[in-house]
Amino acid sequence: TNWEIWCYVPVGPETLISDVRCRIGRRRLSLYIFDEKIMDGRLTDNVDMDESSWTLDKHGTDYPQRKEIMITLKKELETQGRHHWPTIVQGEPAMNMKGFGPPVVLIPPWDEDKIRNVRKSCEPGSDGLVELGMRDSDKTEP
Repeated sequence: TNWEIWCYVPVGPETLISDVRCRIGRRRLSLYIFDEKIMDGRLTDNVDMDESSWTLDKHGTDYPQRKEIMITLKKELETQGRHHWPTIVQGEPAMNMKGFGPPVVLIPPWDEDKIRNVRKSCEPGSDGLVELGMRDSDKTEP
């Protein structure tokens, strides 16, 4: 989301909480399971350490139960559109964020200045066309 990142790591049914070492720092995340490195490195951006956490969860009624580590990272700064994190830990495979597009901006109905600015931006130019300014600097033309 704009404020949180959730990371799910499947683990074996024999995994106990004592087998997991997870450290969440403001700029760093490390996760080791049975002393095997899953991820360890610098985060894409800062997180709120007090609001970030991890759990070992069980799923389903099958035997043996499915287990996974769920890491929740609370971002210090909101991200939108193409500015979402492409990866959690730097150096890991990254997602292509171009498909996310520019952020959607909500305008409250009581904010007359913003409404006036939007109306003004919708006025036709000298060529009779309206340019809504919905492109951002990351946009590359085909």
